[in-house]
Amino acid sequence: MTSGIMRKAFVTVAAALLGGSLIGFSGTASAADPGMIRNVAGARCLDADLGTIGVDGTKVQLWDCHRDDNQLWDFEPGGLIRNSQSGRCLDAELEGISKNGTKVQLWDCHADENQIWDYDVDRGALINYMSGRCLDADPGTINENGTVMRLWDCHGGANQRWSL
Repeated sequence: MTSGIMRKAFVTVAAALLGGSLIGFSGTASAADPGMIRNVAGARCLDADLGTIGVDGTKVQLWDCHRDDNQLWDFEPGGLIRNSQSGRCLDAELEGISKNGTKVQLWDCHADENQIWDYDVDRGALINYMSGRCLDADPGTINENGTVMRLWDCHGGANQRWSL
């Protein structure tokens, strides 16, 4: 069984045991086994912008899937999602965290609640722990490279569904 299938199998079993939701991640993915995060609407992948990847505040966007390190993510116990190339974590900007449209970026990992993500297997949603909002790809540009990532109230739309 490949490691990607094992991770999905673990997520499925854990979700069944927890009544459909998974808080955080299993830890079955590691630095040696990062995975891609694919949006089901545009069939593009979560991507760390190469133009800003070396600094806090790196833009996170959708881009055609290519499996380079800037599109590979480590799912760590406790809910951190770490980019393989930069080593920084998926982060919801604290300014405006209580509102729709909150910026999603990469930042040095510190494991505060704005960097903790829950994966709801039933909905395919990545939910920010601090805000309770979903990782959302801007529906206006969902079919283009560079689609903006943000937090938005969870509504179950395809722009908020992710396959790991």
